[in-house]
Amino acid sequence: MLGGSQRVWGTTLRAKRDYAMLAVLFGCGLRRSELVGLDVNEVQVRQGHWAVVDLIGKGGHIRTVPIPNWVKTALDDWTAAAGITDGRIFRAVARTDKIWGNGISQNVVWYVVKNCCERAGLHHIAPHDLRRTSAKLCHTNGGEIEQIQFLLGHASVQTTERYLGCKQNLGHPVNDLFHLGNTAVTVQATFRREPEVLTTKTQCVHLDKISVDERDESSGAQKGSDEGASTRLQGDGYASV
Repeated sequence: MLGGSQRVWGTTLRAKRDYAMLAVLFGCGLRRSELVGLDVNEVQVRQGHWAVVDLIGKGGHIRTVPIPNWVKTALDDWTAAAGITDGRIFRAVARTDKIWGNGISQNVVWYVVKNCCERAGLHHIAPHDLRRTSAKLCHTNGGEIEQIQFLLGHASVQTTERYLGCKQNLGHPVNDLFHLGNTAVTVQATFRREPEVLTTKTQCVHLDKISVDERDESSGAQKGSDEGASTRLQGDGYASV
């Protein structure tokens, strides 16, 4: 659909707009409501990479969405041809191939996706299917599920897992990827202890000392017991006790 002889790319304003719309939906995983509200000022550089910044999505959640280079090229080609320098990025195109109005409706997005996909031999494709496909391609190419969650703007990682169709792989468990002897782990005590980095030289007895909850110490419970441990997994992937 976005490549080959049947792609929507062309020289008319409508073709350039439609290609840019498909590129953003597919490459950035935006919802159609987010696409129609996309503003020129929201496209900025962050950490040396183009992105849609402070995008307000479903439920009022705000996120920043990276823009792949090929998507930015499609956007630039459309905005340059249409002479768009501010306001909404996507506008209506008349039959005379002239820009009119200040934006487009969500129905226009649905029609563009349906029409272009059918021309490519793909039927019953909706804008949200491009969003799901974007997520799955990110995942199959090694993208971390937390980063895909940020990209899509999901409030819960469980929603992202449903998008990806994730299943537990007991044949290749993720906790087989590291070993105590070859991994540096940052461990932080729950009470009155500065972060400590454990390396291969650290004695295993240290793990017992930092896994004791203060309440168990006062009640005389055994140090290092499972019931006394206050362990959680922080968002940065490090174990915190």
